[in-house]
Amino acid sequence: MQFDVGLGAAALVTGFPLLLLGFIWFMGRLEAWMLMPDERAAAIAELLERVDEADDLERAVTSMMSGVPPANIVRRRRRDALRSIRSRRSASATAD
Repeated sequence: MQFDVGLGAAALVTGFPLLLLGFIWFMGRLEAWMLMPDERAAAIAELLERVDEADDLERAVTSMMSGVPPANIVRRRRRDALRSIRSRRSASATAD
């Protein structure tokens, strides 16, 4: 009995675990993205119960949210990263 193991079988053996690994990584990122706002909202609700004065609450929330960049900064960072990748690709293509 002969087995004809070709390129397709090798690609399947190599590619399927990589596909699963990528899917698991993506699901972990999605879960972290979905849970972060809930955790921040829970922390702010806890602050509301704990803090008596509005100024103290404002300072606490501001310090908590200081680590969260605004959406326009995130978009600009992503856009700049894509531009740098494209410029590197075009520079390497012209160098070849």
